[in-house]
Parts: sequence; C-alpha cells; structure tokens
Amino acid sequence: MSPGALERFFHASRPHELWNVMLVHVNIALYAMCYWLCQPVLPFLLKQMGADAVVYGYLQTTFSLMQLIGGPYIGRLSDTKGAKFTLILTQISACVGYFLLACAGGVHVYGGGMGGVGVWLLFGSRLPSVFLHCMQVAQAFISRLASADNRTAALGRLSLSYGVGMAAGSTLGGILSDHITPLGVVCVSCLLTLATCVFDFFALPNIDSARAFADQSRNESEKIDDKKSTSVWGLLKVEGVFPIFVFQLVFGMALGIQQSTFSMAMPDRFGMHASGLGLVMTLISVLGVINNTFIVGWAVQRFTDRHVLQFAVGTLCFCFAGYAYISTVPSLVALLVPMSIASGASYTVTTSLLTQITPPSLHGSSIALSHATRAACGMLAPTIGGYLLKTLGYSSIGLTCVCVCALSLAFLFAALHPPHAHTRKFE
Repeated sequence: MSPGALERFFHASRPHELWNVMLVHVNIALYAMCYWLCQPVLPFLLKQMGADAVVYGYLQTTFSLMQLIGGPYIGRLSDTKGAKFTLILTQISACVGYFLLACAGGVHVYGGGMGGVGVWLLFGSRLPSVFLHCMQVAQAFISRLASADNRTAALGRLSLSYGVGMAAGSTLGGILSDHITPLGVVCVSCLLTLATCVFDFFALPNIDSARAFADQSRNESEKIDDKKSTSVWGLLKVEGVFPIFVFQLVFGMALGIQQSTFSMAMPDRFGMHASGLGLVMTLISVLGVINNTFIVGWAVQRFTDRHVLQFAVGTLCFCFAGYAYISTVPSLVALLVPMSIASGASYTVTTSLLTQITPPSLHGSSIALSHATRAACGMLAPTIGGYLLKTLGYSSIGLTCVCVCALSLAFLFAALHPPHAHTRKFE
C-alpha cells in the first residue's frame, strides 16, 4: 500500500504525521492483544481459585473504580505531556497488573490454596488499572490529528486496530490455555506488555500535542470559557456535553451489565470451554473490525450522528430481548452480529460527538469524561450483573438490559436534539 493510500486509510491530516499515527495504532493492537489474551481464561482461572460470579463482579467493580479515579487525570496528562509519556505509563500499569494477577494464580497453584495473600494479590492486580487508559490516550491523540469531517472515521480506524488485537488475543488466549494453563497465558501477556513498553521508549517520538496544535486553538478563548473546563467534570458546563454524558451513563449501564457477565455466563449456559469462549470473543472482535472499517464511516456520512445513535440503541433493545431467551450456540452467534455492530457504532459516534463540541486543547479531557462515564457504569454493572446471574438466572440479564436500554433510547429522542447531535464547532 502506497504512503498516500495509508494516509487516506488512517486519516492522517499531514503526510509527516503518518508514522506517528501508525505507531499509535501498533500500540493499541498490542495493548488489546495482551488484554484479550487473558479474558477467555480469566473466568476459568478464577474458578480454579474458588471465586464465583459475585467475586468476579466485585473484581470487575474494583477495576472500574480504578478506571474512574485515573481516567480524568490521564486525560489532562495527555493534554499536557503528549502521547509518548502517557502511552508508556498506561503500558507499564498493564504490565504490573498482569504480573500481580500471575502472582495470585501462582499462590493458588503452588501455595496449596488461595489464602489471604492470594486474595490480596487478586484484587491488587486491579489497582494498576488506575492508569490503564491506552485507548483513551490514543483516541485523544488521533482526534487532534484528524479533521472534524474525518474524525469519526479516524476513531473508527483506531477501533479497527483494537479489534485486530482483540481477535488475535481472544483466539490465542483460548488455544494457549489448553497447552500452558490459564496462569501461563497471563504470564505471556505480562511479558508482551513489557516488550511493548521498551518498544515505545525507543521507537515512539516525543510528541508535544498541545504545541503541535496551538494553531488550531489560538482563537478558542472566543468560543469557550476555558475556566469552566479546567477539570474534566468542568466540561459538563460546555453546551451540549451534559446530554451526551447522561446518555452514556444510562446506555453504558445496559452494556456493562451484559458485557461484565458474558464470560461467566457462557460456560454454564452454553457449556463452553476456554477455547470456545475465545472463538466467540474472536467473532466479536472481527465484527468490530468490519464495523469500524466499513459501516461507521459510511453511516455517519449519509445520516446524522443522532440518527445513527437512535438506530444503534433501538437495535440493541431488540437484541437484548433475544439474548434473554437464547440457549444454543448458533442463536448466540446470530445475535452477536447486530449486537457487536450496534454497540461499536454507538461508542465511536458518542466519542466523536464529544470531540466535535470541545476545542482541540481539551480533546483529551473530553474523551476522559467519556471513559469516566463508562468506568462509573462499570463500578455498578458487574455487581448488579453478578447478583442477577446468581440469584435470578441468565434470562434476568437480558430483560434488565432491555429496560435500561429502552430508557436511554427515550432520553436520546427527548434530550439530544440538533444542533448538539451533529455540531462541528471546532474544525
């Protein structure tokens, strides 16, 4: 592929920025691969350690709490320190988390039982996720490089790289667990992430994103009162941000309940082993690749962002209703196709909307706000989902998600009106 074709594919606004953009995409692919190596085997590792669905929910809640605490800080850090420093910081935090998780598994396997040390290490492995925001940093960086007209498509390409890493990690995680045990898979993720940190230190150039885009934001004081936006939560005062925040909070709860219980529900409901679960997750990632390569960019160029969101959320309402009653693997696969496409489209479009109504110097903070809402949902959703799964059964997950998703759709129709729904203030 020629350099010109690569520039158009990755939506690099300037030819000399193509290398930087591609390095960020490589980071996301490696980050996703290491993270998803562990996901198919994590439920089985936890079961070996004596943890049930409720403990798994607590673990996910701890993870989301750390994400909520660290997300706003990382957003401001990416605005001030640039991509290299923050990307390396996020990769180091991932490496430490995998190391502690491997230690927790090792205590159980070689220590003769879980014990207090193993429990502390298990939950301690979630603490470094306070800085685990590689996708957030990459989105902030890419949103500055892409023009307003191409921003949604450029963010979709970033999700494409994440999907490639997710597909590779999910497939390899399930396969490797049959040969080197779930604990060995976690160790592989730790070593690969450490190698990525070293790669970033030597290969990724220093990027002062704030200075590089000073020409885009020198007149921003005429458009927005920066004093109101010195903090991530101060962005809620910016016109159009609060309705998107509320929508993400409600809609994210529905997605969080379903996604946080997915890995735990599949073995019991469908009799899946780690390799089978890995293949299902690979399917989800492949669908995400297709969605972000072909569908999202096409949709937002032909319809408004608001209409794309309405269609995506409406589709998920029907999908959650079906999710409550399916009992075979073929029906699950058929349902995952529209679910993956709709959830991916809603995530990309809402992220793009936030960058359209805030100035370039605050893109990192606006994306941090988006991730913070998802983390806030993640604090409650795994605990709620784990309780529903344990006490009311599998069907209660889908029915609860239908109700919450329908509420977000009603809010979308009532509150998110133009010009908020398709405004490009800062081009």
